[in-house]
Amino acid sequence: MVTGKRIEISLYDHEDMTGQVCYSGTFTALFTCYDPFGRMNQTSYADTCDPRTLARTGILPTAIMPPVPTVNSRSFLLYNPGTEAAHTVIRLAGDVGDGLLIRNLTTGQRCRVVNLESGSLLEGAYLE
Repeated sequence: MVTGKRIEISLYDHEDMTGQVCYSGTFTALFTCYDPFGRMNQTSYADTCDPRTLARTGILPTAIMPPVPTVNSRSFLLYNPGTEAAHTVIRLAGDVGDGLLIRNLTTGQRCRVVNLESGSLLEGAYLE
């Protein structure tokens, strides 16, 4: 059963500073998701990737994957390949000094961690 609908487009013409006619507009598209809970078995590809997989997932070549963070990393990227929503879990231990800011550059969300010191947690424990 196909539940998608025809795309509705509204165009607006206007003139730029030089008097040339420009167009802008909006559209609404309704998509049908046939496999909303599909999962990827790989997080990157080494040599080649078939065009269909690349178009459907946006998977990255291994050579440009974000580096794995180290204990001393001050800034790093978390990469979610594919289209499945990921409920990210971040675990922290140690000293955050003047504070630690966690930012989601996609959504603009921020979380600041303050007053976390290595002595404030039990041995082997972490803030999650």
